[in-house]
Amino acid sequence: MKKLTVFGVILAVIVLGLYAREAYELGSLIFNYTDPLTHTLDGAFNRLINAYPWWWLLCSFGTVICGVLAPVLYFCRSVHSIELAFSAFGLDILTFVLNACFRQSWMTVFAGNWLPQIFLWLIVLVFAGYLSGRKDYSYSSQSGWRFLGSR
Repeated sequence: MKKLTVFGVILAVIVLGLYAREAYELGSLIFNYTDPLTHTLDGAFNRLINAYPWWWLLCSFGTVICGVLAPVLYFCRSVHSIELAFSAFGLDILTFVLNACFRQSWMTVFAGNWLPQIFLWLIVLVFAGYLSGRKDYSYSSQSGWRFLGSR
């Protein structure tokens, strides 16, 4: 990965802030399911799994993890930030489509509540495209494989 630029840092901070907000919302959802008397997370996770479908939880956690790690890895100048940014974008769209199809949440589509979601998709797609455009294509002359940490 090439040097960090001002535009890239601004995009990374915006993406990190947007996905940190989603991580906060997901964390507050988890802690809303805790038992107020025992405060155990085991019961909270069991109630959360019973309340939401497994694919929604998988896509939501995957989106948040990929969305938070992509800017962090960009700051570390790792090539893997590109894959994580595209994964966050894809998982976010998959979550939206699956919610609309299987959880009958078509009201969000027709009510206009999807505009912030499209803004998030555009920002993440611009960030992922920016990262893939700045990818360093210098590979080792000895082999075509590039391992973690090799130059």
